[in-house]
Amino acid sequence: MTERLRAALRLGLPLGEPAFAWIAPAVLFAVYAATMARDLTFYDSPELALVAHELGVGHPIGMPLHTLIGFAFAHLPPSPHVGLTAMSALFGALCAVPAWSIADRFGPVEGAARWARVAVFVGLGLSVVAWEPSSRVEVYTLAVFLSLWGVARAADRPGFLAGLAFGLGATAHAVIAVAHAFGALPRVLSRDPESLDAPPPERDAKPAVGMVDRSAPVAEGSRGGRFLAYAAGALLGLLPYALLPVVAADPRRFAWGAPRDAASLLEYLRGGDYQHNQGIALGDWLDHLGQLAAWGLEHGALPVLVVGGAAFVVLGHARGRVGYAFAIAGGLCVAFVAANVVFHPDVPDYSGYFLGPLWLAGVGVSAGAERLMARGGRFVAYGAAIAAFPALAVLPSPQHLLQVRDDPSLARITAQAALDEAPPGAVIVVEADHHVAPLLYLQEVEGARPDVVVLAVGLASSSWYWEHVYARHASLARFELVARGGDDRGARVRRFLDAQPSRRVLVESSAVAFALGRIPCGVGALVWTSPPGAEPTACGDPGPDATTRAIAGAAPLRGESLEVAARIDEARGEALWRLGFGRAALEAMLAGLPESGVGPAVVDCPERAAPLTGPLPGWGSPHALHDPARNLALAGLLLQAAGRGDAAGAFVEAARQLGLVEASVALERNLGHR
Repeated sequence: MTERLRAALRLGLPLGEPAFAWIAPAVLFAVYAATMARDLTFYDSPELALVAHELGVGHPIGMPLHTLIGFAFAHLPPSPHVGLTAMSALFGALCAVPAWSIADRFGPVEGAARWARVAVFVGLGLSVVAWEPSSRVEVYTLAVFLSLWGVARAADRPGFLAGLAFGLGATAHAVIAVAHAFGALPRVLSRDPESLDAPPPERDAKPAVGMVDRSAPVAEGSRGGRFLAYAAGALLGLLPYALLPVVAADPRRFAWGAPRDAASLLEYLRGGDYQHNQGIALGDWLDHLGQLAAWGLEHGALPVLVVGGAAFVVLGHARGRVGYAFAIAGGLCVAFVAANVVFHPDVPDYSGYFLGPLWLAGVGVSAGAERLMARGGRFVAYGAAIAAFPALAVLPSPQHLLQVRDDPSLARITAQAALDEAPPGAVIVVEADHHVAPLLYLQEVEGARPDVVVLAVGLASSSWYWEHVYARHASLARFELVARGGDDRGARVRRFLDAQPSRRVLVESSAVAFALGRIPCGVGALVWTSPPGAEPTACGDPGPDATTRAIAGAAPLRGESLEVAARIDEARGEALWRLGFGRAALEAMLAGLPESGVGPAVVDCPERAAPLTGPLPGWGSPHALHDPARNLALAGLLLQAAGRGDAAGAFVEAARQLGLVEASVALERNLGHR
């Protein structure tokens, strides 16, 4: 291997055995590429793909570096979404390179120990925590790679370049980069950095072939000088934020917050749109910590964190202060996630926060295994067992590795169905993220149905969003954005709809229709509405069957797709039931659930049923998005209202067995047709 190639493989880091260091990234990228999403997914992915494709501005507090790099990946064949998901997979796999460099702080690897380290990193990378953000469009793997690079650089030569990595990482995900930057501070502020770079006493022999010799002192100046260089690098790394005012100048681009000047940029960076998810009581925070610990145990992440942390304690923290970086960064990331008011441990985004600490824990596991193997004898077997531990930790939860995550894509099926059925010039009013982001992606990236106006209720309180809507649809009639008697987002949407009397209005649910003063009159992929006093025949006949079959055809569903399908099913089924369509409502309410192993098969139901006139039963949900057991309970109530009480009990009992304890009570109170 030529020295030039060795230098390239080191990625600017001290890296022993670069050929071995790249085995784990190669294996992980192959796995991620084979199992990654190849179409639209839910949560933030479609929005991130949209802003990367058109160089826009995503949700606060921004991810301009991901947008800049993602712009290139978004224009690779075969599609923007595949290119951007491959970008996540690439940086997710590359995290193993700085992790290898950090592990070198504990001494060079030789012989079988090299394979032990490879085994640790491959096993860790196959965990759901590492796989989740590496298999869909997300910012986390880029931010974690840069943060780990910064930790590795700081462990060797704390100063400007380490700070620069953290600053750049903050322009992909600020919380992750800041947590790791604080984790590296003990190294930056070390009193005697030279002594920390000396090899361990038992390994003071000549470095192995390919190993960087760190026995020479590192001249980094005083602690104050190192800190100033570190801070200067971090500030320079924030430069991609200068992109925001430039791209926000064009209202046709999706530019959240329109940060076009200093005042609007500061407001955007303050993250005011997420104030509702801040400020949590201590008791709730501790409860969230307990839930995260249980989730980590279930998915094999917590044991790896514990073993890695224990290894740092046993081996000592002095080797580049890596143990401190693990403890500080991990503690801050976990504390931040637990502080979310809107919280559920199954939210996939949380894996991204834990990815950096998990890789640092893997360094501890690797160092412990290598130290045991270096003792020889029976300790070689002990070290090998510890090296296999991360892979064994995957066994309790390996489902993510067994199939492609979205085949087919439910997000595309539902969004495309909504756009296809919309009449010319229609307005689609949606509130839930699983509707908003896929619809905007299909329309603004793929050019689907540019005549249809997609209106996101959640953004209606922001003037920048209305500016974007009117820039995309110049034929829309203007309305008074600020008016007396109500300026909340619902009032704004109502005034907007009143200004477009000739346009058909489709909404995601009956609840949204009622909130906007519209009357549900038909159900297809969405709920068709008419203004009060309109003739029922003016609604048209969208027909629910095609969408019901499409959702059922996407089964079997799992995870977030199953929960989203159940939520869409409930909205469509409820709307059909309120219109008195029994059979269609039951089929819509259960679309894809029996095929996914949830509840009994759909039974025969009369075409008509007593219309639902009251509110739906109120019950809790142990799921992040939606509890499919609710659909089963509602199916039981619907069957009871349709005169099929003999079949209702099976669905209610299935809901109760899935944990919806209120299901039986709802049936006893006969809530389905009051």
